[in-house]
Amino acid sequence: MEKICIKCGTTFTTDKPQRGKVRERCDSCISKHNSYKPKGIIELICDKCGKTFKGKWARFCGPKCRQQDSYFAGRERKQKPKQGPLKGTTRYCLKCNSPFEPKHQKQTYCTIGCSHHCTKVFRKSVSALLAGEMKCNSCGNVKPLELFPLAKTTVGRGGMCRVCANERQNKRRSLRHGPVLICEQCKDEYQRKGTRNGDDGKRFCTQKCAWEYQRQHPQPKIEEPKSSKVFFLECGICGGLFCSRIEKRRCCSSSKCKKEYARRYALERYKAEHITQRRVCKCKECGREFVPEYPSKQRSFCCPAHGKKYKHKMGKPGRTARKALLRAGSEQINRIKIFERDKWVCQLCGRKTLKSKIGTWHERAPEVDHIIPVSKKGRHARQNVHCTCRACNSKKGAKIKGQLRMW
Repeated sequence: MEKICIKCGTTFTTDKPQRGKVRERCDSCISKHNSYKPKGIIELICDKCGKTFKGKWARFCGPKCRQQDSYFAGRERKQKPKQGPLKGTTRYCLKCNSPFEPKHQKQTYCTIGCSHHCTKVFRKSVSALLAGEMKCNSCGNVKPLELFPLAKTTVGRGGMCRVCANERQNKRRSLRHGPVLICEQCKDEYQRKGTRNGDDGKRFCTQKCAWEYQRQHPQPKIEEPKSSKVFFLECGICGGLFCSRIEKRRCCSSSKCKKEYARRYALERYKAEHITQRRVCKCKECGREFVPEYPSKQRSFCCPAHGKKYKHKMGKPGRTARKALLRAGSEQINRIKIFERDKWVCQLCGRKTLKSKIGTWHERAPEVDHIIPVSKKGRHARQNVHCTCRACNSKKGAKIKGQLRMW
């Protein structure tokens, strides 16, 4: 949008408003206004009326020109009008009923004499009312008005006499400090204040009464407990003797015996809760029939030692056959030539192996693997060997996997 500059009168275009309002000066005038800051007192020209005035740095000669300017007109605070005399209004005095012009909004009497006269009449009316009688709302008795407390601002009175009001106030204080108690030493009534003395505050009025009561009624001395019995028991796991203060203890304090006792206890509890029918199994090593401890698991051996022995026995024929085949028909193979032949690529997964990881436990370390395992009558020859990574070689095991080579 196009606008005319207030300072120089040239036209300029504005796109973005400055501080939320459309600016009224061009870019050159704004730059001059920001850059020119005189230090001393000089002659200036007012932007509104055009008059010359002296000053350090200002746009207007006075507050009137500043208020008339469109930019600063919205920023001036509106001052509240002072509450002066209410001109043009008439009121009537409450005493003499004569008209007067009030000086402020709360004025109800024309002069000070009228206001003083009304206060005297109010006091006389109160003294006249005190001569009568009134019924108490608390006790129900008819009593003179002198016993009823007057209100502060009105002529009315409370519905409770002073005696009943004092009783109610004492009850509130007793509830605040606690009920009325009787001292066990001096038999006087007292009210407990706070919990400083502990349980003695519920029985005695002062600390002196508590000390005197303790002197007159000494407490019997408490006998020291006798030493408990010690039992010498036999451990149900290792069979050794141990001493304990608990007669029903069944194992000693060693960690092995505790673990074994906890295992047997858990087994007995499991059998009592879950096992209804027991399954008889036959050991593959010794052929002895046995009942497994936990029937939910499949058991093939009566003990872990027989399981290890059986696995060792089954692996021995394969190892002997492998040694015999290597002795009979084997060739000398250079593993580097095998890796170069296969271009250092695993023939099972297709990934490239790492040359720097030869002979290590890395997953991509290159290794020589038999396509037909030697345990299955495979030859240790160049045609029956290829390059694999360590991960694929360990997964393959003794399986026939891969393609035989022609050379």
